[in-house]
Amino acid sequence: MPGPDFWLELRPTAPVEALRRIAPAIARASAYVLAERDLPNTAPGWALFEIFDPSLGAETIGSMRAQDLADGGSQLFVTIGARRDDAAVSGLNRAAVALYCGLLVRGLLAPPPPLSIPDPPLRPDDP
Repeated sequence: MPGPDFWLELRPTAPVEALRRIAPAIARASAYVLAERDLPNTAPGWALFEIFDPSLGAETIGSMRAQDLADGGSQLFVTIGARRDDAAVSGLNRAAVALYCGLLVRGLLAPPPPLSIPDPPLRPDDP
């Protein structure tokens, strides 16, 4: 789980363009907000999202960087945000679990062995 000294890396099979739709929907379904931040290096294959927990106020609890990989998937890094207190770290951990589970049920992330990607996905028509 992400924290003040650690980050979480995920490798979904979806490219960044798809994650721009899917990831905010996953966050909303779990009462979090994932807002893309427009930066000079924002591009079709690269994005930075800020993670908010509305119950904790307007400061970010984390961020998620997404970049395309050569295999057609992407690489996500989830890290701690401006708030680093226990409530923010707990909120970020819950948001990371929601993101992981949301990608998993859509068949976009490989679960740990010996489990396998659901085929067909458990939520195939969800964004």
